[in-house]
Parts: sequence; structure tokens; C-alpha cells
Amino acid sequence: MERRRRFPGWLVVPGGALLMVAATCAGAADKAPQLTAQAARAERILIAVPQQPGKGRDGIVDVPPGESFIVEITRAIRGAGRKSAAAKIVNGGDPEQHPRYVNGRTYVFLLQKNPAGNGWVNLGTSEIPVKDGKVQFLRNGKVDEEMTLQEFEELTIQAEEPVVDKTPKRDTLTGRWVVALSNQGMNFYFWLVDLSSTPEGATNVKLISSSKVVQAVLLKSAEVNGQQVHLVVEADGTTFDFQGRFSDGVVRGSVLAGQTIVYPAWMEPTELNDMRRYDMPQKDQATEDFVDAAGQEHAAVSLNRFVRRHVASPLALAAFQELLPLTIGEKPERGKFEKLADDYLAACRRWGPRIELQGYVTLGIHLSRKELLPELALDYLNAAEARFNDDSSADSRRAVAIERGKRLIAAGQSQQGVELLNQIRRDAPFDPGVLFTLARQAEKDTRPADALGLYAELSTLPQLEQSLLDSLKSSGRRLPADQQPRRVVSRLWTEQHGNTDGLEEWLDEIYETRLRALATENRPARGPAEGTRVALCELFTGARSTPCVAVEAAAAALEHAYSKSELIVLRNHLHVPGPDPLANDETRDRFKMYGGTVTPAVLLNGKPFPGAAGDLTEAAGVYRRLRTAVESSLSDHTDLKLELSATADQGKIAISAKALGLKSFPANTRLQVVLAEDKVRYQAPNGIRFHEMVLRNMPTGIAGVAPVQGSLSFSTDVDLLKLKRRLLKELAPVEAESEAFDEKPMDLAALHLVAFLQNAETGEILQAAAIPVAGVLVPPAGPRPEGAKDSSKKPAAGGN
Repeated sequence: MERRRRFPGWLVVPGGALLMVAATCAGAADKAPQLTAQAARAERILIAVPQQPGKGRDGIVDVPPGESFIVEITRAIRGAGRKSAAAKIVNGGDPEQHPRYVNGRTYVFLLQKNPAGNGWVNLGTSEIPVKDGKVQFLRNGKVDEEMTLQEFEELTIQAEEPVVDKTPKRDTLTGRWVVALSNQGMNFYFWLVDLSSTPEGATNVKLISSSKVVQAVLLKSAEVNGQQVHLVVEADGTTFDFQGRFSDGVVRGSVLAGQTIVYPAWMEPTELNDMRRYDMPQKDQATEDFVDAAGQEHAAVSLNRFVRRHVASPLALAAFQELLPLTIGEKPERGKFEKLADDYLAACRRWGPRIELQGYVTLGIHLSRKELLPELALDYLNAAEARFNDDSSADSRRAVAIERGKRLIAAGQSQQGVELLNQIRRDAPFDPGVLFTLARQAEKDTRPADALGLYAELSTLPQLEQSLLDSLKSSGRRLPADQQPRRVVSRLWTEQHGNTDGLEEWLDEIYETRLRALATENRPARGPAEGTRVALCELFTGARSTPCVAVEAAAAALEHAYSKSELIVLRNHLHVPGPDPLANDETRDRFKMYGGTVTPAVLLNGKPFPGAAGDLTEAAGVYRRLRTAVESSLSDHTDLKLELSATADQGKIAISAKALGLKSFPANTRLQVVLAEDKVRYQAPNGIRFHEMVLRNMPTGIAGVAPVQGSLSFSTDVDLLKLKRRLLKELAPVEAESEAFDEKPMDLAALHLVAFLQNAETGEILQAAAIPVAGVLVPPAGPRPEGAKDSSKKPAAGGN
């Protein structure tokens, strides 16, 4: 049975008519509902305030019919208009009976376009004031009809008629079709395809042409099964998977672009022979209405009206997605929210199963994260889970699984919920919401050791605690100070050990252990037959750069998974985006050599590695992609070798490097030599606590050493005291322009000598090698360089 929505005093009947079944004023039951009739006729409905110049606050605005006055729009219930915008209105009525207003008070204005010219004409012969939240229709100066403003707004929405869909239509699938998709109010027309029937009753699909929106197009597969159409197109290096159903003269469905993004899409019939008229995207016919509706101060009403009028437009989906958080923010009753959700899912269903799945995902996650209507949230999440398939986005699956785990725990199914969240944690180990939920459940289950470990991860790993607090705040939940992870860690540790002794050392261990856990398995030692090239990963990073966190964690895991005979990671710190005490002039100059502008930047064997930016939750994905790239390079064979020596004595390091493997090295080959500090303990603003293989010195300079008579070698002595003084001197101008560093780690107590061969023209790293500096690396006798500090300084307990 069709669900019908009832409003106080009004009944919705078949055909969309609205009948008034009761009146709030005595004696009104036997009179025609003038407010209803006039509202139905109005092309534009405003809540506005008359602004008549020269009138006092309570002055009467008495404008003869046919003459105009100005109103300031509070909001538009129908038609365009935003708060603070002014509108000119031509008064209606006749000389004896016409609306009269009080300057500065609020009224409803029912308007039609002025047939005699520009502007809008006021309908009716009486004013319609808004008083105490109620709309009043006056007759002879007395209230004849009255309803709440909300009832009136809902009435006008229900009276709306859908806008006629202007998309061309056809009776059968046979013929030419243009494939299009919608994105942010713009329609992108991609391909012209021809569908023709075979004598056997099958359907042939032929790609005729493409618009300039996409290039290098290949129709990889096509299938027409009854009313279902499935096209797979390769374009611009991306796979576009269209699935749609023929109904009402068009084919509506969706396009999956790549592996994650789904767009509403359609095929519309055409008689064109090429795509020249579609080379540029075109604005959806409903875009202006959508922008106006979403921009209203009370957008819920205008968006509700939009989805009713533009039910066939893909922008109806965007409007519902704007409506959901507005409705949830009001903490609605279940029935009211279900009605909105049912309408949203019906709109999604028009565009096929993939868009419908998105609808269930959106509903479940919105409710769950706000912790509203938990049973209904779980219903939507379960419905989404049941609809996932091999095409579904891994991110969507993970998000739904996380919220399902939380809802199961909240519903008393803690064992099932904890098992689900632990499964997620194996693939996405650093989700703060998962860790927090598991930590709280461990406390509830009286598992203090498990709770302490989980809270420690939240408080110690980069940015997780702040991310958790921000997420809770955005959903309307503030975590009390004593429940914040760092406070809980201190409390639980003290309860278990009697004091906080040893807590910082344990947190250091948690930090390193959990980041290294990204490397789920170490690579077996490589045999000579498997490859001889040593990979070099150069990471350009900044201590204040939050987007560097993902690749910093991934690099730490890579260093744990590989030996330095297979992979060397060099960290080049920069004053980007802000001052960094581990940066120096050589890292800056090398960054410029590569044309770098932002951090992070990653180069693997001298070639850019894209997609490394992100927070800690994205570290696992960055690690997997980096490892795949490293594995590929490790299978390379080369005769090139580097013979290295580095020995420290009395504060100086004697270093030498020689390239082997060629009788004569080409003129474009360069030998680069680097001194890197093994491990620096410094609590960076972005949360990174330990920094390994930090570039401190390039004795060969940025340009490196060129071959001499075909030979490549280099040797020198590095004075540690002079190096420290130089590094501190390079930091001085940065401190002068900003502020002094709280800490300038400068121990240089454990170093590696790294050398690599690089093609000066292409930038490719041909071979690399690293050895630890032998001997005793101690500061020479005498005072410590001014400004240098011991890097063993610890942050506060649980600091992030």
C-alpha cells in the first residue's frame, strides 16, 4: 500500500490534491481555504519584511494596487531568493481592498510574474502576517485561517509538481545513443554508440565517436541483455564501466570510473553522427535551482521542494545528501527520518543498484557516526553489506564494516562487533574510531592490559588522538578531558605499575612496534640470481607536514622489511611547510634540483613516486604501493658496484667511495656521497617521533663527482664539530624569521655512509650502497656547539 504523509489539518489524497479537513479558527470550517488556493496559484512564495523608506518601525505601508514597494527577503519557500536580498513587489487587490503592511514586520508574500512588465505581483486582497511562528490569512482584518509556518511550508512542498524531464526518449534500444554522466551539476557527454539488432535476435554495440572530454577510447566489452546495457570503455588510462536499464525511453544507470568513483549516468537517443556538439560539458537544467535551494538560510525546506520538483535529475541525489545532515542535526523521530530515507532510496533506485548501494551506505554511516536511531542505522548498514559485490569500493566496505562493528557493540552483540573491528584492524590498523571503540570495550570487559595498549596507540601514534577528538566533535560529541587517550594511558599505567616510571620508554616501543607492523612480513634475503640492484628511496619531508605522516610510516616499515643491501631510505628534511630543525641547505638544494615544491615528495631510484601523501590511516596503502615498486626494481641486474669505507677517529670521519663495474664511466654519471644519521629522536609537530637515515651532509656537494678519465671515486675527511656548527648556522636565519626551535637534535652519534650513482641527465639512480660508520663517534673534546641539544629528550607522557 502506498504510504501517504499526513500533516496537521491537511490530508494528502490521490492525484496530489490537498483538502483542508479542519480549521484552527472557529467558524472557518464552512469557508473556502483561501490560503491554500492562493498558495497553489503562486509562482513564488517569500517570507519577507516590507522596507518602506520614510516609514517608522510601526508605520503603515499602504501602497495602491499596481504600485510597487521593496521587501527584504528572509527566505524563499518557492522560487529564488536569499536572506538580505531585496525584491520589488507590485501590490495587488483593488482601491477599496488591498494588502496593507506594517513596516518592519514579517509577512508571507504569494506572488505571480507581473504580466505588465518586470517584477512580481502580490496575489489576493489581504496581507498574510507571520506571528508567533504561525501564518495567518486575514479577512476584513481578522484571522480567517491559521497554521504553523512549518505546516505551511510542508503544504507548499506537497503542492509542487515535478518539472518536465526534457531528456529525449525512444521506444526501443535500437539506434544511436549518447552516453553521459553527471558530476557536480555538470553533464559530461562521452561517447556515441550504435545499438543494432542481429538476425539471431542479439544486439550489436558499436562505438561511433567520442567527445573531446576523453581521449584514446577503446570499447573493451559490450553486452545487452533484455533491457540491461553494460559497456566497458578504456579512456585516458581509466576504465569506465557503465551499467544501465532501458525504461521510459532512456537508459538510466551509473558509471564506475576506475575502482572507486560512481557517477549517475544515462544514455539518451540521438540522430547525430558525431560528438562535436558535446565536446564541452553542459550545465544540468536543474543546476541553478539546486544552487539556490542549497544556499538558502533554511535550506531544508528549499531542498525538499527541489527534490520534489526535480525527481528525475541526478542533482536530486545531491540535494538529498545535503538534506540528510540537516535533518539528522534536528535529531528527528524515526518516522520522519524514515520518510526522508525512503524518498532518498527511491531516487537512488532510479539510477540502478550501484547508486542504491551508495544510498544505504550514506544513510547508515550518517546515523551511526551521529549515534542517532542506532537500530535504524544498523538496518541500513546491514542492507549495504548485503549489496556489496566485487565492484564495490574497498573504502566504502571498510567504512560500513567499521560502523557495523560499533553498532553491534552498542546493541549488546559485543563479541560479534569486536571480531568485526579486529578484522578491519588487520587491513586498516590505524583507524582512530576502531581503536577507540576496541579500547573502551576492553575496559568494559575488564581487560586492562588490552585497553592500555589500544589507548597507547591512540595517544602515541601520529595525529590519531587529535583526529579522534576532531571526529567526535564534528558529530556533536565532545570527549571529557579525563577520557582522552593520553589521560587514560597515564591512569591505567599507574593503576597497573603504581607510578609512571618506565611509561615513556614503553610508549617509544609501542610507537616503533606498531609502525613496523605495517611490514606484515620481512623479505627473504635476495640471492645473486634474483637481482643485484640496490633501490634508493629519497623522501623529502617536513616536521610540520601532516600529509607526510603516511609515507613516513610506510618508509619506517620498508626499512624494517628490507636490509640495506636491498633498499636504502634517505630522509631529506625541509622547511616546508614550516621550520624544521632537521633541515639543512643541502636537502633544500637537492629538493630544488628535483623541481620539488611541496612535501611529501618521494623519488624511487630518482623517479617520482606519486600518491604518497596522507595521514596515518592511509599509511598501509602507501606501504603496499611502495613495496610493489621496490620489488620491481630489486629484480634488475647490474654490474655496477660501490666500494665504500668510513671510519671515525678523534671527531673526524675518513670516507671514501669508488664506483666499479665499468671500464670507463660515461661523462653523465655522477657519484653522490651522503652522511646520514641513523636515528634521531625528535617529537615533530606532525607526530613523527623517530626519524631514521636523516641526511646530514653531502660531502660531494649537490652536483656530485664526475668521472675523471673514466674513473669515479671520492675521498675526504669530515670534521664532526665543523659539521654541527654548519648545521646550526644554517638554522639561524630560519629561527630569526620565525621563532627559536625548542629542540635542535644534533648528536650525530650513529651515522651511515651512503653512496649512489646517478645519471645527471635523466636523474635515474643506477646503483646505491650504504655502510655504518666504523670507529667511535663521540663529540670531540671541548664545549658542545651552541644551540645543539641532546636528542634523547623525551616528550610528555602520551604526547602526540
